[in-house]
Amino acid sequence: MNASRSYGDLVEAITNARFSPVRLREGYDMSEVDALLDRVVEALGRGEPISDLVRGARLSRGRFREGYDIAEVDRFLGGLRDS
Repeated sequence: MNASRSYGDLVEAITNARFSPVRLREGYDMSEVDALLDRVVEALGRGEPISDLVRGARLSRGRFREGYDIAEVDRFLGGLRDS
């Protein structure tokens, strides 16, 4: 974990993360993103590194139902990989 971000700060950032919903363009499956973030918080709680968990995540994309903005999620996950 990056020394500049404490465990508590990182967990708070993850649990407070909000992404813009998209409807008419491709977005990540909301439940998959939420489940991934839950797994990341659980791993942090066990003292496990999270970079491989985040890096290995494969999120489904959809266009015909509401999803999370892909660029926002990717930016957030990129920050987690570097934590």
